[in-house]
Parts: sequence; structure tokens; C-alpha cells
Amino acid sequence: MTHLRWILTNGQLHSLLGHIQHWELMDSNGQWILTSPPESSAGRMMRLALDEQQHRYLEILPAIRECLKHWRTSYPDRLRDDTEAGPYLASRLDHACTQGLEDIKDQLALVLHEVLVHPDITDHPKIAAVITSARSGTSYQKATAHWSAKDWQIIRTRLNAKDNVS
Repeated sequence: MTHLRWILTNGQLHSLLGHIQHWELMDSNGQWILTSPPESSAGRMMRLALDEQQHRYLEILPAIRECLKHWRTSYPDRLRDDTEAGPYLASRLDHACTQGLEDIKDQLALVLHEVLVHPDITDHPKIAAVITSARSGTSYQKATAHWSAKDWQIIRTRLNAKDNVS
């Protein structure tokens, strides 16, 4: 429910909540959220219809929640609100698709590397090579699963050094 606040429009939320005046729920961060239908749609009901993008977000919601779980475990101070974190991770999953990763597990692995290692991880030659290989059928997740913490630290250090030069 917390993610529907960023996936649905105000009108769609009103249609979903109907005549409910307030809805209290706990977000994936453990914070209580009080949701009320938007004032602008009061007294008006519409049929709930989702566009293609909203359908995609609902399909990848389990991956978004999985990513949030790992991200918040490692960095509990970043993007506390699901209405900020959800769209950000959805955009990163879309980016993983544009990189040619078709499998959702590969997409999730790349997004986790972006949020846990470095946001520009795809700029690293070793990562770029694995992504290229994944376009031919090799699993990105499996190819990177055996890399050590030291390997990831080297990648982070190199990318940070590149950022400082720019």
C-alpha cells in the first residue's frame, strides 16, 4: 500500500480508497503513514484503470521491495520514505533493462550494485563486460556472485577516483 502512493495518481488513489476518510499503514521502513484521499477528488469516483508504466511498477514491486530491504540494511539513513525510494529504484530497474538485462534477478543484482557499491557502476569496465556477456545469455547475477568484498571495494575505489578527476 505504501508504494501505491507513488504508483497511482491522486484520482486513482481516491477510486481505490472510495469513501475511506483516513487509512493508516506502516511503510516498509517501519514508519506509520496516514493517508487520506486527495481533497481535489472528494465526492468523485472513477473507474480504476492503470497505464502501462503503472502495470510495470506493480510487476516489479517485489524486486523494489527486495532492493529496499538490502539497501536499508546497509544504509538505514538513505531515502527513508517509500514515495522517494520506490520511484528511484524503479528508475534504476528501468535503467538495468536499457542495459540489456532481461532477467529480473539480473536487473535486481545490478540495481543493488548501483545502490550499495556505486551509482555509476555500469561505467566500470569489468561491470560493462559482464553486462555485455549477459546480453548474450550469461547471467549477470551468477557472473558477479562469486566476487569478493575486496573486488567490490576495488571497483568502488576506481569509480570514486574517476569522480574526483572529473
